[in-house]
Amino acid sequence: MFTFKSPSHLLKLSLSHALAQSTKLSVYETAVQSTTASASYIPKELAMTGTLKLDRKDAVKLTGRLFKLRVEVNLVSNVLGTLSRPLYT
Repeated sequence: MFTFKSPSHLLKLSLSHALAQSTKLSVYETAVQSTTASASYIPKELAMTGTLKLDRKDAVKLTGRLFKLRVEVNLVSNVLGTLSRPLYT
């Protein structure tokens, strides 16, 4: 529960938007971490052996999952929005 000294509805709206964006970003971060964790062996295996024990179909699936996450973060959600004006003036 939040208590504000100001009765401004814009303050409440700003805070709720910030919390929603933070939650949405957390969901995407978790998805990216789990996807990259499942592929973390690839750079080490390439460095040690020079080859991968991964067939082409699985490699393309992994690339597709990473690309899908990137598209969702960059295009579908507006988590990475920019400020039209500075926070402090």
